[in-house]
Amino acid sequence: MSEPTRLPPAGWFPDPSGSGRQRYWDGTAWTEHTAETRPAAAPAAIEQPPLPDGARVNTLWAWLLAFLPLVTLISLPLLDLQAFIQNSLNSAADPTATLRQFSNAGLLLSQLIGVLAIAATVVFAALDHRALRAVGIVRPFHWAWAFLQPTYMIGRAVVLRRRVHRGSAPTWVYFAVYLLVLIITFTVIGIALAAAFADFDPSSFSSAGLSSGT
Repeated sequence: MSEPTRLPPAGWFPDPSGSGRQRYWDGTAWTEHTAETRPAAAPAAIEQPPLPDGARVNTLWAWLLAFLPLVTLISLPLLDLQAFIQNSLNSAADPTATLRQFSNAGLLLSQLIGVLAIAATVVFAALDHRALRAVGIVRPFHWAWAFLQPTYMIGRAVVLRRRVHRGSAPTWVYFAVYLLVLIITFTVIGIALAAAFADFDPSSFSSAGLSSGT
């Protein structure tokens, strides 16, 4: 003996007639009651209450992040770029040139400065995130994005613009400083390249090739 078909419980369902509305099912049959289809609930918007008078969203930590790229310029005087490039060019003739190239104290110090700059970026972003929450910003951009800088500076500006319609100044300064650092860095590298090639002796390649062929 087959079991009786179980009917759905009473409730509102899409109208089986295809009207695009909803029709009420009383548990045994469709009724004449219809209603408009309820739209899906939109995600709740984040409500940002007004900030206290004098609240600053351009925190000290945000400004430190904006000027932090300047720290990388400290490594330029530590690097003898001309010698580094010359060692690269002479590595075919002098096998020890490569060792001297990567054991240079200035190169190691510049790498250390780079690591410290990354650590400072993360710390400053975490302190900035905490300061924004302290003044009343709801869900500021998360500090962990600082590991992918400049993502943090961009996201920070976008979130603050949506919340309080300000707070973009450190981000614009950051990109201006970053552009300045790039210009200075590539200028110094260009000067070092020109000096290294001016002192380069192409005959070292030919002599190296002859010695390797014998």
